[in-house]
Amino acid sequence: MPYIRQIGMSASQDRLEHLIANRLEPGANKEQIDARIWDLFGEEWAVMFTDLAGFSRNVGEDQARAGEILVTGSVKKAAADERSGFTFEPLSYVPPGAESAYKLIYDQGA
Repeated sequence: MPYIRQIGMSASQDRLEHLIANRLEPGANKEQIDARIWDLFGEEWAVMFTDLAGFSRNVGEDQARAGEILVTGSVKKAAADERSGFTFEPLSYVPPGAESAYKLIYDQGA
């Protein structure tokens, strides 16, 4: 059975631990250190919602075709941003637990 032991820490881990230690010192400029941590290690990720309430199954082919995205009002609220370029078309079917449902309209060529 192979056994691997890490002798030293990576430079990234060492840098992060150093920044955290500096941040914990009294009088530290936390905003500046936080900005540096974000610059070095920060990432923006997308969040994917899955169908846990049967939304797609209940709405299904009656409302959506291949390539169309159906969302609840909560997702619409989270995604609605002037910069996004998304628009939403209301659906007549609203799944249990949701207040509203929409079809996401977007430029598929983009």
